[in-house]
Amino acid sequence: MPKVKQSTRKVNQGIINPHRISVFFGLNTSISDIKSMPDGYAPDAMNWITGNEKDCIILRRGSALLGKTRIEGAGKITGLGVGTKYNGVQIPFFSYGRKVKYYNLVADDNIEIGTDLLPIADDEVSIFPYQNLLGAYIYLSSINSSIYKIPVANPGSAVDQSSTTYRGFLKFGQSRSILINRYGTNGFKDLTGLYMSYVDKANLNNYTQVTNEAVGSSGSQNYTHTLVQITGKRTAGQVQVVATVAAGTETFNDDKNGVLTSNYSGTGTVNYATGAINVTFSAVTTGNVTCSYYYEDATIEGVCDFSFASPRVAGSGRYFSQFDGGGSLNSVFPLANIFYCFHELKTWQTSIPTDDDDVSGSAIATNLPFREKMGVSYPYSAFGSTSEIWYINNANPNNPEIYALRLFTGATAANIASPQLISEVLNLSNYAFNKAVVFDWGNYLLVCCQQIRNGVADDFNSRTFVYNKRSGVWDLLDYPSSRLAEYNGTLIAGDSISNNVYTLFSGFDDDGEIIQNYWTSGQTNHGIEGQKRCNKMVVDGLIQQAQNIKVSISYDGGNFVDIYTIEGTGSYVDTGKSIAVGSYVLGSKILGGGATVYANPFQIEFPLNSDRYEYIRVRFEAIGGGYTQINFYEFKDIRYKSHKVMPARMV
Repeated sequence: MPKVKQSTRKVNQGIINPHRISVFFGLNTSISDIKSMPDGYAPDAMNWITGNEKDCIILRRGSALLGKTRIEGAGKITGLGVGTKYNGVQIPFFSYGRKVKYYNLVADDNIEIGTDLLPIADDEVSIFPYQNLLGAYIYLSSINSSIYKIPVANPGSAVDQSSTTYRGFLKFGQSRSILINRYGTNGFKDLTGLYMSYVDKANLNNYTQVTNEAVGSSGSQNYTHTLVQITGKRTAGQVQVVATVAAGTETFNDDKNGVLTSNYSGTGTVNYATGAINVTFSAVTTGNVTCSYYYEDATIEGVCDFSFASPRVAGSGRYFSQFDGGGSLNSVFPLANIFYCFHELKTWQTSIPTDDDDVSGSAIATNLPFREKMGVSYPYSAFGSTSEIWYINNANPNNPEIYALRLFTGATAANIASPQLISEVLNLSNYAFNKAVVFDWGNYLLVCCQQIRNGVADDFNSRTFVYNKRSGVWDLLDYPSSRLAEYNGTLIAGDSISNNVYTLFSGFDDDGEIIQNYWTSGQTNHGIEGQKRCNKMVVDGLIQQAQNIKVSISYDGGNFVDIYTIEGTGSYVDTGKSIAVGSYVLGSKILGGGATVYANPFQIEFPLNSDRYEYIRVRFEAIGGGYTQINFYEFKDIRYKSHKVMPARMV
């Protein structure tokens, strides 16, 4: 926590200089005596975000339904991920109950993949993207379902990988898949082991190629065909269709995005999951129509193959045993060349030689404990970036803490990392992290968690802590999120209390409802001990016409009393000057994110005319709809009355 102290201020003939608070430090719940809290901190706030430069506080943006069809009733999003086609187009996928859906931007709605694709309702589903030489995919898995492979170019088609002995939480890294919480249909389970698949193929020649497969005879212009070898677990890639037309040899080449592009004016499509192709030539063909393509079965020396022989061959599957009383292995992320394996109660380090050959190679794999009492309770309670791994250490549930695991300064790729506490200003004892979701989004780190009410934790995430990685400031929001993902720069969230997905930091209302909010300061004595009176207050900021801000004051620990309402249509608002404050949806490249939002500056001075007090607090609450920002507030015309302190209130 920054060492910020209230300054010693001078008294001139009973008049104290104006006291302005223009630097904000976010939430601080670790200081129990708010009289000792430096100005600019908030011991209690909801849905206000501190500016990047600590120069303002801003009412958070709202949330909006992704897609036009709302799923009514209670529920929970159990999986969420975003796939990216080879042309950069992104598609969100999510699950709830037994259903798996994807978002179709053109229709602006969510479309189900199959019918009740998942065998058991409300399974925790891992949904992760992966690309290789043949295509871009989304993989789904859970402890009770098979692994499903979905070409992002054909989002409505899931290919069952018929997984029986390797089911669990699946993700990807270093050209292979990583499986934890392994379950098998024969009743076998391994909650502590780390499984890795074959290293994926690095050369197109390693895939099976089919050449000159017959599509049809001459005499037509449009042809439909199903690739013969695309059956069972296989998917296609690098498809090419050829025939002769009057102009010459017309060739359709696969662009890896589901489109077959002609060298003339023909059109075509391919479904990599089903093998269905549809081509319309530029003219009637005069010779046989043939196609060539590659296919893969990811369960044979691919990212769904976890097998290996003894002695093990480089590039084949791997297994690392980590059963030493640390509890379930819940999350795995690489940092440099080391995989950090977060169990419930401890963390392991696993390293793999570059050539993946620890039998005849120059190095061997290592698998060693790293830290005791450092663990996470949920697969999504850690998130890895290129330079650190963020995680909520819940090894001691009575003292949860948020850390960044970073390499030592000057470390080599083989050096170990050091955990650095980043939540020292937060008392997290009133929250539970059994289902915590940690996510790195642009300038922010988000930690979704459960509230503890009357000693009992909610069974859903109802609060989101936001950490500004640039300023080191924390704020608290009330987004209820069971999953988080980034979609074209926009933050999307799987709802923890319904079967819907929402865009966050979107617009200025919560799905049509006013954003509930407040920001309260600590108790300040203006840097002067003794009794004072204050006659005026000034507030400066930005506001839109639809918004109002209620200002309340508390003296010496008493109840807050409403003092003034700042109106977006007030005469003190400079409507002749509009300031750009960002896009409608923060971070978005689509969904209205291109529209720039403007707000008007205001500065208002209003009477306070207080009774005598020693300490004073302020509370702001936005009570309308629209952008709201406070740059500073100031107490003016402060009159010193007595060196005697006020009697302590009994609570």
